[in-house]
Amino acid sequence: MSRYRIMTNKARVVVFILLVSLTMLSACDSGGSGESQPPKGFYVTGVSLHKPDWVPANESADDKAIITVSFNRAVDKKSVTSAFFIVRNEQTAEEEVMDYTARFSKDSKTVVFISTKSVANTAIKPDPGSNLLYIILIADGRVIDSSGELLDGDLDGTPGGKYSKILKRTI
Repeated sequence: MSRYRIMTNKARVVVFILLVSLTMLSACDSGGSGESQPPKGFYVTGVSLHKPDWVPANESADDKAIITVSFNRAVDKKSVTSAFFIVRNEQTAEEEVMDYTARFSKDSKTVVFISTKSVANTAIKPDPGSNLLYIILIADGRVIDSSGELLDGDLDGTPGGKYSKILKRTI
């Protein structure tokens, strides 16, 4: 009988510790409110390979590489020139850092990076059906918003940190 009580008490202690641990983890993950909190500061809200309608058609031929990056605040236009835009052929591993022009939305919260030459005229030389990886890299401490705050690239809640995103496109 005594052995049964000891096991029961041990089981109670284990269950109690698990419940306390789960409660603490839940409070840490959600800030204690039960809902996830949006990131703080200046950060990237989205990246795509689509050209927004406001970019003139004559500035973005179908054979050029395009990456659209959206931010939660207006970006300082001069600081965006430090971003790297790389296209890599997934099959051959050939890659090229693309020269680009940057186009900004009216509110400067969206930047469209358009390669200055077609992907076919690069060292990548993709065949039809090739998978291309479009890579955007923003080094730590390079991009700022219109008020001078650094991009929180790694979303750790403090300004700074590098940002990178890889998107795939089959041509």
